Amino acid sequence: MAVKADITIDIDKQVGELQNLTQIYNARVGDNKTPLTIAWRKNDLPLNLKGLHAYIVGKTGDGSYNSETGKIDFPINTPVSQFEDDGSGTLDGGQSGLTTLLIPKQMWQNSGLFAGYIGLKSEDGSVFTSKDIWFKVLGNVLDAGVEINYFIGDFDKALAEAEKKLQDKTDSFDQITNAALSDLREKYREIAQSSEDLASEYTATLNNITDSLKSMQAYIETHNIVTTDKVATSYVQPQAFNNLDDLKQKYPNGSNGIMVTTDNGHYYLWNNNSWKDCGTYQSTGIADKSIHLENLSDTLENSLYPNVDEVEITNLLDGYFSKYGTVITQHNASDGDPVHTEKIPVKPGEEYYVYTNNYWDGKAINMMENDTIINYFPSENDAQIKSIKITIPNNVDSLILNGTKQFVPRLFKINSYNQDQDAIDNLAIILKDKEFNFKEINLTQINKTGYWDYTRNGNYTDQAPDNKNAMKSYLPVKVKPFEIYRLTGCSAWNARLYEIIDFQGHLISCCDNENSQSLTTTFMIPKNAAYLEVNEYFLNVQTKLEKAVSIKEKKPLDGLHWGAIGDSWTAIFDKDGKSYVNDVADITGITATNLGAGGTGYVTGGANNWNNQFFKRNIDADTDICTIFGSFNDAYYPDFKFGQKGDTDTATMWGAMLATINNCYKNNPDVLIGIISPGPWGAINPFKTDTMSKLNSHSDTTVNNMAINDFAEKYVQTMKEFAQMYSLPFLDLYHQSNLRPWNDDFINKYYHGQSATDTTHPNPNGLKKYIAPRIASFLEKIIK
Repeated sequence: MAVKADITIDIDKQVGELQNLTQIYNARVGDNKTPLTIAWRKNDLPLNLKGLHAYIVGKTGDGSYNSETGKIDFPINTPVSQFEDDGSGTLDGGQSGLTTLLIPKQMWQNSGLFAGYIGLKSEDGSVFTSKDIWFKVLGNVLDAGVEINYFIGDFDKALAEAEKKLQDKTDSFDQITNAALSDLREKYREIAQSSEDLASEYTATLNNITDSLKSMQAYIETHNIVTTDKVATSYVQPQAFNNLDDLKQKYPNGSNGIMVTTDNGHYYLWNNNSWKDCGTYQSTGIADKSIHLENLSDTLENSLYPNVDEVEITNLLDGYFSKYGTVITQHNASDGDPVHTEKIPVKPGEEYYVYTNNYWDGKAINMMENDTIINYFPSENDAQIKSIKITIPNNVDSLILNGTKQFVPRLFKINSYNQDQDAIDNLAIILKDKEFNFKEINLTQINKTGYWDYTRNGNYTDQAPDNKNAMKSYLPVKVKPFEIYRLTGCSAWNARLYEIIDFQGHLISCCDNENSQSLTTTFMIPKNAAYLEVNEYFLNVQTKLEKAVSIKEKKPLDGLHWGAIGDSWTAIFDKDGKSYVNDVADITGITATNLGAGGTGYVTGGANNWNNQFFKRNIDADTDICTIFGSFNDAYYPDFKFGQKGDTDTATMWGAMLATINNCYKNNPDVLIGIISPGPWGAINPFKTDTMSKLNSHSDTTVNNMAINDFAEKYVQTMKEFAQMYSLPFLDLYHQSNLRPWNDDFINKYYHGQSATDTTHPNPNGLKKYIAPRIASFLEKIIK
């Protein structure tokens, strides 16, 4: 198993006067055989320890860091402790450069700072190498009793806090502290020894505190964001706007954060001096049921913002304050001119945002106790802008911030957290026009008659059954803030359809409708809610509770009606009874009416002239968009004629197309019409050079003698010219569909729609892949 070193020492590389191990290694008074594993290196390579053994020597006690000398100063007569490894701690025969010192308890006689040096000796006792180090030795409070050692850590923290408070309030620190701690320890023993029940209760309390601290720590870690290439904010809430124009009007020069436009549900970020469209907010492509409301609930529950005051920094000093505790005036001009603050007083538990420029060894934040560096942030070495949130620990009394003259340090103290009602309102805007996917929630009936009474703070009232009051009610359903529910049932006076209570049983919301025999309502759970109480009334109504589990995708053509006029390509139904029309409806959300009929066209009425040309199709009066798709069936009609612009004779293509759109306008004068050319057929495509007479004998000799590919080109061109003349959008699927009915491999995969030899009709896969997406996009362009 690999051994991980506590510290790494490279004998060829320079470090500061003292190597600060405070955040790496700590011992406690009385600890015995405390392991300290060192990885010895020489110019980054493992040092061969054969013939060498490690030693450590130094002083422990009330030492303090001397900023002038860069050393730890101890009172006179502070004893020296030392320990030499006998070589048994060397791992892997010394080849790995690893050695573990098992340091005995005699080393740790006093709490405080340990300062000295650690090194390697040869077999003859001569010093091979050494490095200056210092770290902390913690106090020992194990005399509180092993019976309750599972919360000694919390007690130790409490003692440390008591020491700090007492130190702040009195000059006679030692006398008062010793008396207070002695009394506190005695009471602690009494509690521990009095009864197991009391200890258990005490433990449960501490466990609750621990859980709260864990939640707080998780929140802190989540929002402590440090970026290396740009400024990051540690708290972001989306802002909602009706559309991109409104966003640009509000923030023409950009702004930090996520901006959501409710017209399309997209979110925008300011990047390279413009608002960048980053796609649909809260999803990856918004597939149905992909937006889970739990995510929105979490966002809303965390919709807190800090109330901050900026700490005034009155004096900036030249140079940077290094992580070794010294001021360095030399700098790299390309990284800016470094500056640092004087010591800024702080107190344990306070929270701050720091916004400044890191400067290599001049860390953005240096936490100090007296003149000693306790910790610094961030860990990476760079000269980048940082935004960091910090909480002041117990052993820190001041901060020194580094920055540059070009980006000076700023410090914001967090006074409190407030609920960001704007964030809730913004998300409410986003949710306002949404539809939800619901899942039914099982209700458990109460075994007595009565109802939850909103006039009695949501408490239960026993009531004999009758048609004017609740026949039955249900056990409370546990809910979370900002969940969304849909409830069907009845509401009657004091017995509302639903009531919502908080954790103390207080009524905080109820159904607004006081009297309804048939009611369906959708509502959001308030932020401080705990339970939902449901009543059921009247014999003829079934109560049904559903929870919203995701947001339905809002598709671009939701709420619109489409009439699809066409030939067999439109009318084709697969084994599930669908055509490309259904695929387009799935893509866009539009409500579709299939008006396709096989064998028909603008001029031809179908096989044996069964009289169903395009101009005889009637669209519904509420049709918003109508498309006319096809048709090369006209190429097989013996009396087909192209005609001329302005023709009204339905025996000509020009006249039949005019009759078709006029019939649509007759049913709905406001309908939007689009013309779609037929796609290539196996018998009619750019590679077919046979004359039209091969398809059928045409009375118009001009048509009869045309090459098939020339006829197809003129047919499509006539449609295009007609669309242009009558100001209609046109989609050319003959030239732009990607269908290839002249390629055997392609035919085998995407044709054979009607039979194994069919090269005219794409199969459902071909229509779905090559036709439906193009027509869906065409419909969106028409509506715009």
